[in-house]
Amino acid sequence: VLCTVVEGVHELLGPHANFLAISAQEPQLFAERLVRILTQPELALELGASLRDRAERNFSLDRMIEHYAQLYAGPGALLAR
Repeated sequence: VLCTVVEGVHELLGPHANFLAISAQEPQLFAERLVRILTQPELALELGASLRDRAERNFSLDRMIEHYAQLYAGPGALLAR
């Protein structure tokens, strides 16, 4: 995932956000990062695996249900965790 900076993207990309989320005002940097990812397959694989793992751990349906259940259980449930 190579993208421009928008709300929520840093949360999704985690530690890779500074590399993968580029300001829309920096098209040259965006192009450079894209070329780097396309010409370095090991980098692309590493980023892909890391981001997939992050997505599965933090943004799965089960995780979302868990968060909503805690939210509806009230403030005490969030603090007890």
